[in-house]
Amino acid sequence: MLPSELIAKLGECAITNFSAARDGWFDKQTVFSGIVIAGLVFEGPELIHELLAIAQKNFPSFRYVFPDALVEYAKIGAFVGWILIIAGLLGEMKASSRIVDLSAHIQECSDAKVTKATLEAGDAATSASLARREAARAKDNADVAAKLAADERSKRIKLANLLNPRSLNEQERKEIADELRPVANPDVKVEIFTTSGNGLRLGILIWNALKDAGYNPILQNPSTEVWYETNVGGPIESRATVEAISKALNKKLPLFGLTPTLPRGSPVRVTVGEKMIGAIPAELLSGTPKRTKEHRIADRK
Repeated sequence: MLPSELIAKLGECAITNFSAARDGWFDKQTVFSGIVIAGLVFEGPELIHELLAIAQKNFPSFRYVFPDALVEYAKIGAFVGWILIIAGLLGEMKASSRIVDLSAHIQECSDAKVTKATLEAGDAATSASLARREAARAKDNADVAAKLAADERSKRIKLANLLNPRSLNEQERKEIADELRPVANPDVKVEIFTTSGNGLRLGILIWNALKDAGYNPILQNPSTEVWYETNVGGPIESRATVEAISKALNKKLPLFGLTPTLPRGSPVRVTVGEKMIGAIPAELLSGTPKRTKEHRIADRK
């Protein structure tokens, strides 16, 4: 059990990002230093004027001409520079104070984490013997459970793969569109016929892919008709389009049957139906599995 003070400190460290706050004050300190430098630049003209005046006083042969108007401007600049220097120095003092304070918080958080790890390590050492015994017992049970679950999991995966409808993910749809884009002809009529079940969703995905490629496909959904799998056909004059679409789709989906040749003037037709499942193996439809030696061992434990 961790002390309440340590828990409170760890909670404060989790809520507050002291490192980010300190980095922010480092940035502010840089800005304030820049203000001080700017103030010194504004002080420069008056300092130069004063130095030249001293030189002329001590060396009679030295002469210089400094217009009165520029002298006034230099004094104004010096006054502005003095204000900037004061503001910058105050800002640097504030930033330095905050940086020291936040660094102390960061060190406290680090010490709290070390203390927590030390205490938890002590608790872990105290309960290590019990944990080893429990771990050994859990491993035996887990081995039995894993062996019993392996067959059931394998059956579920096989059944899911068998029943899941065909589909296209976003990357596959994009790859179909990219492959067809160089040869897509928007003047060639393309129709997509789907069933009203899962084939409708796959048909919409194919429609999107052809649309992105540059065709102008039409989506048809005759609800009274049912067919299976995907097929592409068209008239003899659109053979190039039929072959291009068939090739692109066949890389992502199985095409069913031969490519039909439609009468002249017909649109290229992509029929998208339901997935043909066939007979489901009996072992995938079994109910409660037969009780085995592993089941009886698990029951005793």
